[in-house]
Amino acid sequence: MEDFNNILFKTAILSMAIDGEIQPEELNFFNKFSEDNIYFEDFNIKEYYNKVIESIKNDSEAFITSLTEEVNESKLNKQFKLIILDVIIAIIQSDNKIDESEVFLLNKMLDIFNLNKTYLLSRYPELNEAFAKNSSFELKNNLLQEIS
Repeated sequence: MEDFNNILFKTAILSMAIDGEIQPEELNFFNKFSEDNIYFEDFNIKEYYNKVIESIKNDSEAFITSLTEEVNESKLNKQFKLIILDVIIAIIQSDNKIDESEVFLLNKMLDIFNLNKTYLLSRYPELNEAFAKNSSFELKNNLLQEIS
């Protein structure tokens, strides 16, 4: 369960940061989610949040690679993977727009979790339009450089 909590926390923050800026709506959702769920009750949320943000700022590609390795080593079951995807989707939808960077993240998580995009779109048909757009998004290694 500890692996799941860590992965959930990191992916939640990454889903807020992936487009290069954390929107107030995303942060509000994250704060409410953190307060209302048992997943992070053993965390010093502010300290861990700052640590994760700093890791993303310093080298976002390395952060995603490390997160991928952590997921692969954890052997999360499908239920936990779906909870993580649900949280990511709730965060990216909280500001009422879905950027191509957020679609990139969803595709990346589907690959990491070995889940089918068709399955995801059947659960969240409102994402069809975002996935239908041809994306030329490339992850830049300087995500969140402007955030202090």
